[in-house]
Amino acid sequence: CQDSCFIIAGSLSNPTKERWAVVTTLSLVLCSILSLACGVTGYLAFQHDTAGNVLNNFDDPSTRFAAMAARALLGSTMFFLLPPRV
Repeated sequence: CQDSCFIIAGSLSNPTKERWAVVTTLSLVLCSILSLACGVTGYLAFQHDTAGNVLNNFDDPSTRFAAMAARALLGSTMFFLLPPRV
C-alpha cells in the first residue's frame, strides 16, 4: 500500500494536499463499501456456516470453479499491485 501511494500521488495532474485528501478519502470509502457488501452478502448466503475466508464456503462442485477463479484473480491482483524493485 505504501509503495502505491507514491505512484498514485505522482500521477495526479495537479498534486496538492487537498486533492490527495480527496483521492485517499474516496478510495477508503469505496473499499469500505465493497468490503461491507462482500461481507454482508457472504454472511447472508451462508448464515452461521460462514468461514473466515468467504471463498472457503464454496465446496459445492458447481461453485468450485468460481471460487478458484476468484482466488486466481485475487492472486494476480496481489502480484501486479507491487511494482518491481530493481
